[in-house]
Amino acid sequence: MEILQIPEKNHTPRILLDPQSGIFEFEGISLPEDLFAFYMPVLEWFDAYLASIRQVENRQLYPPAKVSFKFSYYNSGSVRMLIFILQKLKMITDIQPKTVITWYYEEEDLHLLDNGKDLAELTGVTFQFKVLKD
Repeated sequence: MEILQIPEKNHTPRILLDPQSGIFEFEGISLPEDLFAFYMPVLEWFDAYLASIRQVENRQLYPPAKVSFKFSYYNSGSVRMLIFILQKLKMITDIQPKTVITWYYEEEDLHLLDNGKDLAELTGVTFQFKVLKD
């Protein structure tokens, strides 16, 4: 599987999906003009990753994922995409139970913390919640 790396731009987050290291990162602002065009490669990547780890002989090729969400802001459309991503991560955690998903938030940004809790509850994904440190 190839690494998917999308650099951060003015209105889109940095995304790193590295199956060999197990590092999956989402960071920045998510306000893409075209949600589907931006997030479709991410969703397709997760579909391919899931297809690969569903094959028992491939599971040892990939370490359990360490997923981090470090959003500073996202719009309601991005929430829909996050739900799709989290549903795929739920399937991954069912196959790789040691997968860790961390939702980072600024200490004073309780709204972002509450949003993370809502997304976790809505999708059935277990998050660790951590305050961002400078």
